[in-house]
Amino acid sequence: MKKTNKFIFFASLVALLTISCQDNYNSNENLPAEKINKVINDVKVVPNQYIIFFKESEIPSANKLLGKRNFKSRKVKTRVVDDISKNSIIKINTILSEKNIDSSKVLNYYTANISGISIKLTKEEFHKISKDKNVAYVELDKIVQFPEAEIENTVTSTEAQRSLQKVPCGITNAGNFVQAPAGQNWIWIIDTGIDLNHPDLNVIKKKKYAKSFASGSDSPDDCNGHGTTVAGVAAAINNSIGVVGISAGAPVVPIKVFRGCTSSGLNSEIIAGIDHVGKYSLSGDVLNVSLGYFHKRKKTCPDRNSFATSLLNVAKRGTFVIMAAGNNRKDVSRFAPSCMNGDKLITVASMECNRTFSNSFSNYGTDVIDFIAVGNQVETTYKDGGYVRIYGTSFAAPIISGIIHSKRGELPNTSGYVTRGSEKYPIAVR
Repeated sequence: MKKTNKFIFFASLVALLTISCQDNYNSNENLPAEKINKVINDVKVVPNQYIIFFKESEIPSANKLLGKRNFKSRKVKTRVVDDISKNSIIKINTILSEKNIDSSKVLNYYTANISGISIKLTKEEFHKISKDKNVAYVELDKIVQFPEAEIENTVTSTEAQRSLQKVPCGITNAGNFVQAPAGQNWIWIIDTGIDLNHPDLNVIKKKKYAKSFASGSDSPDDCNGHGTTVAGVAAAINNSIGVVGISAGAPVVPIKVFRGCTSSGLNSEIIAGIDHVGKYSLSGDVLNVSLGYFHKRKKTCPDRNSFATSLLNVAKRGTFVIMAAGNNRKDVSRFAPSCMNGDKLITVASMECNRTFSNSFSNYGTDVIDFIAVGNQVETTYKDGGYVRIYGTSFAAPIISGIIHSKRGELPNTSGYVTRGSEKYPIAVR
């Protein structure tokens, strides 16, 4: 937008990767093998695995071709995007064939938000494709690994059945919950998946939409728990058990991008998840992104990489992108994608239930952060039908996701500010 029982849990959602936009390589650059090796030694990357962006002027993405066209039906949009995707894949495979690169090496095709692929290449193949006139740039595929945090308490599904439903302080501070409005807008959650059978969540389970892009994980079911906690804050059902979300009962769509039950994944698989959302989302949908990475360049947000470009293009098509500021007690401009500004790109910091800044963990920066919401002592849904109390900006972000869904695609209102020194952060309310 702007220019106590302790269990180890992978929350908080900004990976400590020391990387920068210098990891991207321009087309026609003759990158020496020793430079490739140096990059591999300096950062957590997958050796010989790359993300390739093609020039939109040569192979336009669906986002580019559709322009300002607005769809009222997911089915209609899917048919149109599918036709564009088929043509794009043919063109991409032709380019690979001309370079004597086997298309079976392609891991993911990106055709909705961007035009590109992830692929395994030898050094010789890398040099061939990086100099191709159709290629905009190439970047190394990276491993995204999240830091650990602590869960303050867990409650089993059975225990929750014996107690009354709670309205968490994060919900009351945001103007209280409301029944999710009727309509076809969804909340997409790119994360560890969602507990598909949680009794307190309205999960979209249809395989066309609910999907895992994490290698080795065919199901978007959540065995880690993080994605389920995010979903509950935004949309837990108003019933007699557990908790309630800000847009109670809103449809939530699991997009799993972290492998197995861990919080580790590949950038290429996250981009595939974002591209999937770009294919099926409608204007007014919400995409919650409680993940990211640290970048080296101080106060220089990387805006020319696969992650940033994918999210920017989703937002251009009318989907709100809600990003957690991160839990490192640092300037948010050092973290991507939360450092990005743009229309429908919203970054969220964390406050306490008493409306003070979460100085113990929340990232900060009024030039980037748009809203603040409760991210401490958050009570929400958890894996295996359970519930949890936890902290992190990951759980402040879905408050904004729920508000926007409840307001049918309108931005939150504000009610006062939280201060941090001379900084003022607007409190989001419905």
